[in-house]
Amino acid sequence: MFPNSFAPVSATVGCVDGSWGPVRMLTNPGALSLRAVGLHYGQVAFEGLRAVPIDGRLHVFRPDLHHGRLTRSLERLSMPAVPGQVLGGALAALLEHVVVPEDLGPEWFLYLRPMVLAVDEDWSMSGGRRFELHVLAGWTAPAFHDVPEVRALADSGGRRALAGETGVVKVPANYGSAMSAQQRARAEGAYTVLWLTPGSRVVEEFTSMNALVVLDGVLHAPAPGAEVLDGVIRRSALELADDLGVVTSEDPVVWPPPGRSDGRISGLLATATAVGMVGVEQVAEVSEDGNVHIWRAPTDQPAEVAELRRLVADVLVGRWAGHWWVDAPTLAAWPFEDGETRS
Repeated sequence: MFPNSFAPVSATVGCVDGSWGPVRMLTNPGALSLRAVGLHYGQVAFEGLRAVPIDGRLHVFRPDLHHGRLTRSLERLSMPAVPGQVLGGALAALLEHVVVPEDLGPEWFLYLRPMVLAVDEDWSMSGGRRFELHVLAGWTAPAFHDVPEVRALADSGGRRALAGETGVVKVPANYGSAMSAQQRARAEGAYTVLWLTPGSRVVEEFTSMNALVVLDGVLHAPAPGAEVLDGVIRRSALELADDLGVVTSEDPVVWPPPGRSDGRISGLLATATAVGMVGVEQVAEVSEDGNVHIWRAPTDQPAEVAELRRLVADVLVGRWAGHWWVDAPTLAAWPFEDGETRS
């Protein structure tokens, strides 16, 4: 179950004709009219942020980047932008009401889910005038923390994201459209789908995670675009890789056809807010003749990649890169400075 436990409160802000109101706290986050246009026509966008306790106070990881991506998602769906002060105020209000469990595990974190949806009871396809920002939260361990081996199923015939430049934004329809492929992956003993561009077999991303491929010793991260989300953990990992001297690239990577691996790919990684950074040990692919072909990651990973994974793990529990973490008072005083020096 994700998250493992939900916070009993949520923060909400209403918007009418582009004007945002004050933050309100709710004890029933599920109260929503079934007539809302957002539920019927998909005027819904969301984000996922990570918060951890640092020095006794909850801090949020890189909220400025999440705000920028939420803005792009809202623009794509003709929804009003949420000003940084509004998002920061809602996040800050919720953090002040969340109690950190005494038995919180060392890798556990608070997953924050801001979502904006049209709440007009209007099915005319004219779009909403009334919107609500809801910020929900739940405590969770990183995805795959209890999985001995992360496995994926390659898909070179379908598409993860809907057409129309939606893959780079976070809208529910992208994830819903990939669920049938997810079910096929489960049937093959995999946990996620590695999406390859039909025809070219260029690596795009996993269903809900960015994909990073170690090819000829270079860490390749497919560039954000029509099929690839601009992941905050992805971007952070690339910045950390530069600090470590790891050679990176956003050039396309072609995944080898079934059964034809030439050994040039020495690692496959997945990044996401709910995941952090994990290694993918196996990729299965069903060929046209029905046979299942398996790619397995080499047991010896490049030392630089192993160090990058350790560093990302440290950052995501608040042990490093303090300037990327923002506490509630700073969020409430948005805008804030994103410092240049790392702690």
